[in-house]
Amino acid sequence: NRRNILIGEVWEDASNKVAYGVRKHYFNGSQLDSVMNYVYKNAIISFLRENNVLHLRNAIRRILNNYPQDVVNKLMNVLDTHDTARIINNFAYVLNPPKDKAAQYRMTELEYQNALRKMKMAVILQFTLPGVPCIYYGDEVGLSGFDDPFCRRAFPWDNINHELLTWYRQLGKIRNDKVFVDGEYQEILAQNNIFIFAREKISKVIIIINNSDEDYNYPISGFDMLEEKYVDKANVSSQSGMIIKVK
Repeated sequence: NRRNILIGEVWEDASNKVAYGVRKHYFNGSQLDSVMNYVYKNAIISFLRENNVLHLRNAIRRILNNYPQDVVNKLMNVLDTHDTARIINNFAYVLNPPKDKAAQYRMTELEYQNALRKMKMAVILQFTLPGVPCIYYGDEVGLSGFDDPFCRRAFPWDNINHELLTWYRQLGKIRNDKVFVDGEYQEILAQNNIFIFAREKISKVIIIINNSDEDYNYPISGFDMLEEKYVDKANVSSQSGMIIKVK
């Protein structure tokens, strides 16, 4: 049997949205199966750009508390869209300059490498938080651009960041673990620019995001799913993340 899925473009918390004076009832079983997850998107950027880890923690709590579980499992987890700046541009030194400057803006190498580290952490969250990762074309090869129309540039076939593409492929492979389909979300730590959570269903995976300026050690052993090796402890470098399968 085939079943169509209807995903709504809702930028806010879709469980209590009011538009034009009318309360919406998207999740009553007859309107939407799920929505684009702009709530996660904005919270991830706030955490990584503005060091607001509590914003991310609270946004996840709110969505998991307010949405039915079947809606959560089908959330369209985006980091950017055709209506917003490319994810990597959210970590540029300049944010959304005037259109005449945005058209010509190119990051310096230092700026690009710093933004790339932030972006990689964002992608880890996109692939491991409840929901389904949705990649906007070109992100996986480093395509940049500010708000519309600069976020809609053609795919850069002659300028592919192969290292970043490998990163996305690795995370796609990790995402195939069934724990990420509908595994329980468990909050562990959200302080000092460190965010740690787990997904568990038969197996258990710990995700650690270190957005601080210092290395972070977490006392847990298991299989490092990114490096594909067993580790006795999680030594997470500054501005990076780890995904550890513990059982």
